Amino acid sequence: MCCPLKKTSHYNCFKRELFIMKTINNKHPYIVKILDYHEKIWKKYYIVKLILEYCEGGNLFEYIKINGSCTHSEARVIIIKLTKTIQYINSLKIMHRDIKPENILLRTKDNIKSVVLSDFGLAKITPSNQSVVKSRSVCGSDFYLAPEIIKNKEYGIKIDIWSLGVLIFFIITGKVPFTGKNANELYNNILKANIPELLSKEKSLNIQPGLKNLLENILVHDPDQRFSCADILNHRWIRGTLTSCEFKIFNSASYIKKLRLDKKKASYDEEAKDNQIKDKSFENEKDSFANKKKRYTFFLKKITN
Repeated sequence: MCCPLKKTSHYNCFKRELFIMKTINNKHPYIVKILDYHEKIWKKYYIVKLILEYCEGGNLFEYIKINGSCTHSEARVIIIKLTKTIQYINSLKIMHRDIKPENILLRTKDNIKSVVLSDFGLAKITPSNQSVVKSRSVCGSDFYLAPEIIKNKEYGIKIDIWSLGVLIFFIITGKVPFTGKNANELYNNILKANIPELLSKEKSLNIQPGLKNLLENILVHDPDQRFSCADILNHRWIRGTLTSCEFKIFNSASYIKKLRLDKKKASYDEEAKDNQIKDKSFENEKDSFANKKKRYTFFLKKITN
């Protein structure tokens, strides 16, 4: 990404994004990696260049528009990865403030599970001498704005959870839950939305009851009552529908360590694909249970060893 910036405010935004990316320092497997950066002044312009890893799969929005909504099994993996990512940046006192499908990239072509979070241009990092991450700035993408931002109230890290909920709805249904003829109508629909009623109208889309319950706890107008990242990861739909192998992998410290240190090996998703670990609900595998168990065991050993 190379941009000539004339306004000092734009340059300051770039510097903030660069500082946040350097703070993250490529330490999380589901955040796009920064490879290099350059900046110089030419005449009245700031010339800035931010070099990021190449993600050949494009972004999640375009993938859904071309290929259609994802399966529940795919959604589960995406939710786990993005929730762990949000949890990580929140631990660094960072709010992303622009969680949306366009900012979710796919490392691997045609692999919707290979998601990484990108674009920290609107992110906010709280100084180390402040214990609570708070802001009042109105920013983000209209369809994904949390109610507290629309109300112009002070907000915290729970805004990223709301945006994640809207994103989950989008990847499952192929559309956003809140619409309007203009911004004011959209904002009004977000503030007045009855989430259980909204989800009940999606019967034709066969959203699983457990996922509906998860969304009802994420898309909560009161941020104090809204699920946290830990709540999402401990929800019965996330935990209950994982195979024993997947559960051990996603909750293993050695798994994260493996992804951080072993840069020469393929990503988790490619390994999963190579070893043909597929969910029975959408792949209709004809293999016997014994053969599946052998493949799961082999993959688990490969990840954790």
